Amino acid sequence: MKRILILCLCLGLTNRAYAALALGCTTVASCDAGQEMICEPRDGCEWEVCYCSAELVLPGLCTTTNCTSDTSYTDYSTGYTVKRTRECLDDICTVTASEYACASGYYGTATSDSTGCTICPDNATCLGGNGSTFRCAQGYYKNGASCPRCPISNNTYGTTLLLNATSITDCYLPSGTEFSDTTGTGTYTDKCYYTE
Repeated sequence: MKRILILCLCLGLTNRAYAALALGCTTVASCDAGQEMICEPRDGCEWEVCYCSAELVLPGLCTTTNCTSDTSYTDYSTGYTVKRTRECLDDICTVTASEYACASGYYGTATSDSTGCTICPDNATCLGGNGSTFRCAQGYYKNGASCPRCPISNNTYGTTLLLNATSITDCYLPSGTEFSDTTGTGTYTDKCYYTE
C-alpha cells in the first residue's frame, strides 16, 4: 500500500510540473555577472518564476518579436559598450553572444567586458569602437600614448594644420610670428616647421 501511495505522489508532482512548464513557468537558476535575478509569482505557476534583469522578457513568453538582438552598442561599464545576440531557448529569452567594444572617450580593442580599452589622453578625441585610436587636437601632436602641446617660441605656441598630428615635426609657427635670436628680430614670412 505504501509503495502505491508514493508512486501516485511522484506521478502527481511530475504531472503538475509538466503542466506548469506548459504554462510558461520555466525559471532560471543563475544570471551572468552584473545581472540581477528577479523572482516573482506568476498565474498558473506553483513557484516563483525567476529571470535575469538584462533579459527583460519573462520566461514562458519568449517569441522572436519580444526577444531581439541588439542592433547597436549600449553602455556596459566604464569604458566599455556591449551588443548582445538573443535567442529563445527553452522559452526563455537568452543572451547567446556578447560583443564588447570601447566606449566613446576610450580607444583600443575590447578583448572582454573589462580589458583592452584605454581612457583617451588629455587634448585628444576618442570615438570608441574596436581597433580605435586617439586623435590629438589641433596644436598638439601624438607622442606615445599622450598628446603634448606644440613647442613655444617667443611666447607663441606652435600649431598643426589639422587634428591628428602624429609627430612633433607636424608643428609649426604660423606666418607672421615674430622671432628674435642672437642676430636680431624678425617675422616669419611662411610657416616655420619644427625640426628634430
